[in-house]
Amino acid sequence: MNSLEIGGGGDHCEPLETLLTPKEKVVLQYLSRGYSNKEIAKSLVISPHTVASHIKHIYRKLEVNSRNEAVFEGYKMGQICIHQHTQPTSTDKSPVEIAQALLIGKKTVTDVTEILKLVFDFDLKHCIETLKLAGCGTCNIFIAIKSVFKVKDVVIMKAMIDQGLNHEEVLQAVITSPA
Repeated sequence: MNSLEIGGGGDHCEPLETLLTPKEKVVLQYLSRGYSNKEIAKSLVISPHTVASHIKHIYRKLEVNSRNEAVFEGYKMGQICIHQHTQPTSTDKSPVEIAQALLIGKKTVTDVTEILKLVFDFDLKHCIETLKLAGCGTCNIFIAIKSVFKVKDVVIMKAMIDQGLNHEEVLQAVITSPA
C-alpha cells in the first residue's frame, strides 16, 4: 500500500497515507458511522462550519461528490477502517498517545472515549485499558464509559476490575458518580 500514489501522472503525486490530514481522517471516520455535521461538531468540539470545511476538503482530495462516495473511496484508499481493529504502524501514534494528546488538548475523558470507540472501533474493555494507560482517574473512566456505552454499572465495574483497576477505587467511583 505504501507504494500506491495518486495524481495525474505528473511530478505532484502524493502518497495515499498522507492524502488526508489527521483531522480529516477523523471526520471521515465519523461520516462512515453516519454522524451528521452537527453531531461531529459536538463530539470534536468544533463548529459545524469547520466540519463542513473538512468535508469539502475530503471531497476535493478524494474527488467525490457525496458522503457515501467519500466513505467508499476513503476505505478503498486506506484512509479509514471500517469495523476492524488495526495495529498502528511505526509512524502512527498509538491509541494511548492519541488519548493523551486529546486530554492535553482539554478534551474530556468522555470525548476521548467516544473518539476511541469511533475511530478505533474499541469496545468497552479496550477503552478502559487505553484510558487507564493514558493516565485517567478511575472515577473519570467510570463516568465516561457509562456515558458512551450505556451499560449497567455492574458491567462497567467488572470490566474495570478485569483491567486491573483497584476494587475500592472502582466502588468509590460508582458511589460518587452522578446517577
